[in-house]
Amino acid sequence: MKTEHATDEQIQAYVFDIHNSDDLVIEHIDSCTYCKSIANEYQYLSDSIKSIPEPSLNINLSASILKNLPQTQPKQSWDYTRITTLFILGFGVLAIIGDLIINSTISVVFMEHVNTIFMVFIGFVIAVLWIIDMLKTFRKKMTRLHYL
Repeated sequence: MKTEHATDEQIQAYVFDIHNSDDLVIEHIDSCTYCKSIANEYQYLSDSIKSIPEPSLNINLSASILKNLPQTQPKQSWDYTRITTLFILGFGVLAIIGDLIINSTISVVFMEHVNTIFMVFIGFVIAVLWIIDMLKTFRKKMTRLHYL
């Protein structure tokens, strides 16, 4: 049997986790009135703390919090439809002006390749529209993640 009184750490271990306490300490606390009274005080303190009700707010603070948050202005995005339309019209105007300026021999050569030029142009327009759509989707996703 232990003749010295148990330390606070040993008494707390006895009260809160008796399974991990040393057998000699348990035997001492059970037989010593001083150490047993300290253990009872720790147990009473623990029970008192557990009996305190959880604090709760009876008011709704969300309205006042939302009122004080800064208002953000939506960012203006590019109007891709207008840009694409202007690009196509600009290319058409340049093609007409080019056809009027170029002399007749070059114009005949140009007319032989109109189909190829038209297909390349349509492919280019589709690629541009596809890239614009990817950029729109990317911006939307980044905005949702608050990166932009």
